[in-house]
Amino acid sequence: MFIGDVTMDKTILLSPYEIAIITGGKWDNYDKAMKFTGINYYLPYLEAGNLFITTNPEQWSSKSINGELKCEYYFSKGASAVMVRRTADVQTEKPLLRVDNTKKSVERCRHSNKPFF
Repeated sequence: MFIGDVTMDKTILLSPYEIAIITGGKWDNYDKAMKFTGINYYLPYLEAGNLFITTNPEQWSSKSINGELKCEYYFSKGASAVMVRRTADVQTEKPLLRVDNTKKSVERCRHSNKPFF
């Protein structure tokens, strides 16, 4: 599943700053020039420029993997940034959005008053 447009010639209308406000998150390695082509949590649909959301069994479902262990892989597949739980033990020089609950954060983005495209 993805939220927003996944083509490289378009960007979603939510800025990284606005996404942090909506989700209550905090950026590590924030880049003011960052733009996203979509917000995505389903790996087969990961496109270059996406903000990729990690899943975990505690917040998503017992069948979910702990995606926080694969952040560098998501970056290698083109993610511009990755959203993880605030408590995740992830160290990288790339942009991470740390939030309390990744699943609830996806819902907050989906229901924000600003359209994605």
